[in-house]
Amino acid sequence: MAYISGWNASLEQAGIDADIVIFGDSIINRGDFASIDQSQIIMTLAISGESISGMTTRVGMLETVQPEKIFIMAGINGLTNGSQKTIDEYSVLIESIQNS
Repeated sequence: MAYISGWNASLEQAGIDADIVIFGDSIINRGDFASIDQSQIIMTLAISGESISGMTTRVGMLETVQPEKIFIMAGINGLTNGSQKTIDEYSVLIESIQNS
């Protein structure tokens, strides 16, 4: 996925050390979370239409900006349906973040 490595390279060049990352899909993609607390660096790393497994491939972005806190919003439709696949994908995402 070339866009992921390109995004990571851009984040590295920017040298951003985020306090908080909002990590997710279209639900948060257009949110203005940075305005919540001007004293902290709040970064939104979201892609509209992103899947939970797609987010798992983007965990390296989190490593690049080294946030103190990560808020995740993804897979809401699957969770409301009680989809075991969605729950399993969420588990893999959380584990990937913890391991990074």
